[in-house]
Amino acid sequence: MKRPVFSTTVLALVIGCLMLSGCGQSEEQALWDRIAELPRDETRVFKADVCDFALSQLSELLALDGEHFEARELRARTYLARGEFAPAADDLQKCLEQQPDNLELHRLRAETLTRNWSFDQAIQQWQAIVVLDGESCEAYLSLARCQLSALKYADAMKTLAEAPANCDSESAKILSASCHAKLGQHQQAVKLFSQIIAANPECAAAYWQRADSWVALGDEQMAVEDRRLAKIYNPALARNGDARIGEITGTGGTPTSLGEGSTRVPQLPSIGSEGSP
Repeated sequence: MKRPVFSTTVLALVIGCLMLSGCGQSEEQALWDRIAELPRDETRVFKADVCDFALSQLSELLALDGEHFEARELRARTYLARGEFAPAADDLQKCLEQQPDNLELHRLRAETLTRNWSFDQAIQQWQAIVVLDGESCEAYLSLARCQLSALKYADAMKTLAEAPANCDSESAKILSASCHAKLGQHQQAVKLFSQIIAANPECAAAYWQRADSWVALGDEQMAVEDRRLAKIYNPALARNGDARIGEITGTGGTPTSLGEGSTRVPQLPSIGSEGSP
């Protein structure tokens, strides 16, 4: 019985295909290895002098493999470290398409959108987080902050009303009082801010915002006194006024993240750690 004979042409094509396949994989790995060698600072952020090159390498890798999750997440965090919030949010959205239940990435994208003043999108992202983690008090508070920033005061009140029963921190109470003030319910706002001050006589945010309600109620003298006390307990208010109060309360001024006006850059993942190629 004759053995089957393979033509040299067919054999060459098979070998060529295998080699091409191997080359493609090697090129991606070589790019990833090159990225891993780039210098970073103590927070795992690429150093300024290599950041542009790192982004170009990550983009090149993603052009070869658009499903490379680690590269896309790393590029998103690199954009975020540079303050480029829009492209960071886009990359994080693509990451979430691959890992829709990743709460950390949901939170990171929500924070990124908030810092980009994209409040409507941030609201949608926080709403998704509330669905995934309905017991998270901070998720409800962050959603309410975004709704306040988007001037959706009634929605913010509804969010706070639906928050878990243990969501009774000073920050939550300030948000609730702020909602009443924004809705023109200044007597109720003064009452709530006064309760906060009774529990914490050094709460600058409560004094500062209660002053606005005093003004609305026609009591300029009380407003002046509240602003004086607010500046004593937080001297930064004397310099920055309303811009600073936004950082304290998360209800105006500058966009905030999960916490109290945080602008931290999240840690970048370590290339070569478990789960990385």
